[in-house]
Amino acid sequence: ADAPPVSEDIPLLPAGALVDVSIPGRIQLPDSAYVLEISAEPLEGAFQLSVPENATIQLRTRQQGDRFAPLGLSGHTQKVKKWMIDHKVRQALRNQVPMLTINGTIAAIIVENIVVISEKFAVRQPDQSIIYVRFTKNMLS
Repeated sequence: ADAPPVSEDIPLLPAGALVDVSIPGRIQLPDSAYVLEISAEPLEGAFQLSVPENATIQLRTRQQGDRFAPLGLSGHTQKVKKWMIDHKVRQALRNQVPMLTINGTIAAIIVENIVVISEKFAVRQPDQSIIYVRFTKNMLS
């Protein structure tokens, strides 16, 4: 009850949300002023992910038992719940944090405008199939 109020100036999803994403794509986040843009061409201010051909891409919130292999853990996984606690993600936000999945595996977690990329989907070589992802605030909202 004494937690600071949740800022509306960060991309969040309603708890339990699941949104299918296409490339290229531009999707208004449900109940948010933010738009998710994905492109095969570079976008200013975007983060990059290596994506296999014909991958299924979705944006969702955390689910029970989710595991994630963030850069820096040498491919080892960690429970998303533990990762959020260790990184001091406010409890009021944890069920609304957007996660981009590729073929059902968490590729990136976007928490308070910071992107944490999975080791598996990090761009290592320029000849990989790369997508560019960014969240922008819809100025019409």
